[in-house]
Amino acid sequence: MVKQIEHINASVEEQAFNDNIVTIETVRELCGVAEETGYEAPFLTFTWEHWQNWQARILQNMSSFQRAIQGQHPHQAALISLEIQELALEIQKEACAWLWPDPGQKTSSR
Repeated sequence: MVKQIEHINASVEEQAFNDNIVTIETVRELCGVAEETGYEAPFLTFTWEHWQNWQARILQNMSSFQRAIQGQHPHQAALISLEIQELALEIQKEACAWLWPDPGQKTSSR
C-alpha cells in the first residue's frame, strides 16, 4: 500500500511538473478509482431509497441554512449545521464500510 501511494505521489508530481496542472481525473486514474454512473452500483450501508432521501435532505438543509443566516437566526443555523454533520457522517460510514468491510480487517480489499 505504501509503495502504491509513493508511486501515485511520484506520478502526480511528475505530471504537475510537466503540465503545471493535476486534474481530478488524473488522480482518479492513478488511484484506480472509477466514477460509478449507473444504477447497478450498490451501496453497502444505503438502499437507493435511503440515498435519494439523503440527497433531498442535504438540499433542504442547505436551503434552510441559507434562509436562517439571511434571516439572522444563528440558533436555527447552528441546529441545521448539526443535521448536516449527521448526514456527512452517514457518507463517512459508507466510505469506511468499503475500506474495511470486516470490522477486524484493516486493509482495503477493493
